[in-house]
Amino acid sequence: MNSIMDQILRLANRDKVVDIINNENLPGGTAQKEYNYLIVIDFESTCSVKTGEYCPTEIIEFPAIIVDLKENKTLEIFHHYVRPTEQPILTDFCMNLTGISQKIVDQAKSIELVLKLYDIWIKELQTKYGIEFREDAQVSVAHASWTDWDVRTCLYNECTRKKIPIPKYLLHRIDLKEIFKAWLETDHPLRLGIPKRMRWHGKLFDALTILKLGFIGRQHSGIDDTKNTCRLLLKMRSVL
Repeated sequence: MNSIMDQILRLANRDKVVDIINNENLPGGTAQKEYNYLIVIDFESTCSVKTGEYCPTEIIEFPAIIVDLKENKTLEIFHHYVRPTEQPILTDFCMNLTGISQKIVDQAKSIELVLKLYDIWIKELQTKYGIEFREDAQVSVAHASWTDWDVRTCLYNECTRKKIPIPKYLLHRIDLKEIFKAWLETDHPLRLGIPKRMRWHGKLFDALTILKLGFIGRQHSGIDDTKNTCRLLLKMRSVL
C-alpha cells in the first residue's frame, strides 16, 4: 500500500483527471483506499479526415474489461458495436482506421440501448463481485481509460446532444495515461530494465513498446486497445 501506483490509484475522482506529475507529496492515510477492481474502457467513434470544421463524434464501438487488481488478472468482457444516428454513414477514413464496416454498425444497437445493456452488465458485476463505485467501499471499483477522452469528451458530448442520461458510475474514473507518466518517474521501471525518465511520446503503442510487451491485435480496434491497456496495467503492477 506504500507504492506510488497504489497512491495514484487512490486519487481518482469524478471531477478531474488524475494528474500528480508535479506533486511530490502524494496523499495517503486511512481516508483513501486502493481500488480492488478497475473497468477498462476504450471507445471508438465516427471520424473524418476533414479539418477546419466541427464534426460531432458518435461512439461506434463500446468495449469494457473488468480487471482484478488483487489477483492481477482480467475477468469479464463487455463488447458491443454501436449504430450512429446523426451521421449513419461511416467515412472511408473511419472504416480503414477502426476496421469497423458499415454493415457492422448498420446491424448494431443505438448508444442508448447499449448503455442500458452496459448497466445490466454492471449490475451483474456488482452482484457477482460485491463491487461499489466508491473509494471508501469495502470492494471498490472505478472506470479507467487511456486518456480521459472516452468519457469526458466523447460519451459526454454525445449523450448531451441526444439527451441521454450518463450513468453516474461512469463519472468515477481514472486516466491510465497519467498513471503511466507518473510510473515512469519512479524506480519501478528499473526492475524491468527500463531506464528512468525514458523518453516517451504519449501513445499507448509506445508505452507497450517501452514495457517490451508489443501491441497485440489491431490499433484503433476498441476491443484490442482495451485488451492492450489491461496488459500494460497488469505489467506495471507486476513490479510493485
